[in-house]
Amino acid sequence: MISISHLLRENALPKGAYYQEFNTFISIYRFLERGLKRTGLSIQMILLTLTDQSCVFVSLEEREFLMERLRESLCTSLRSSDIYSQYSSCQLVAMLPGSTPKNMDIITNRIQNAFRVRVPNREDLILSFSYYPLQPSSAGNAADACASKIQARSEEKQEIQHGRETAKADSEI
Repeated sequence: MISISHLLRENALPKGAYYQEFNTFISIYRFLERGLKRTGLSIQMILLTLTDQSCVFVSLEEREFLMERLRESLCTSLRSSDIYSQYSSCQLVAMLPGSTPKNMDIITNRIQNAFRVRVPNREDLILSFSYYPLQPSSAGNAADACASKIQARSEEKQEIQHGRETAKADSEI
């Protein structure tokens, strides 16, 4: 077991957020979503969108350079326990375990400032943020609903049995 642990462990101390390809990001999202109800962990999601002042994605000529600066800004502004991915050509998405809605403005300001340092004198660029808390899996809720139905049926059966016993006792009197 120790050899497996050593195999899985990272060699160097990670710095900044953890980048994953989008399909892997989806798998991690689903894994975390499954455990939310049980663990009670707070996980915030952020969608970052880079546009011009007309709210149109930046030009193709600049897109690669600007998105690389945004990735660098996001990576260095978040913790090593946070994860992010490319969502579209001008969007990144991130999950921040342990973050709360209260500190999202601080986090997004930190990303914004890091981006402005990397891309100075570009007030024509708009970096917008959408964020929300990750919710427990609906699959988990379905299982809970199923368990509740089973419990309710069991209680109904007990009530019916109690009713029969009461009716039998009344008829014997």
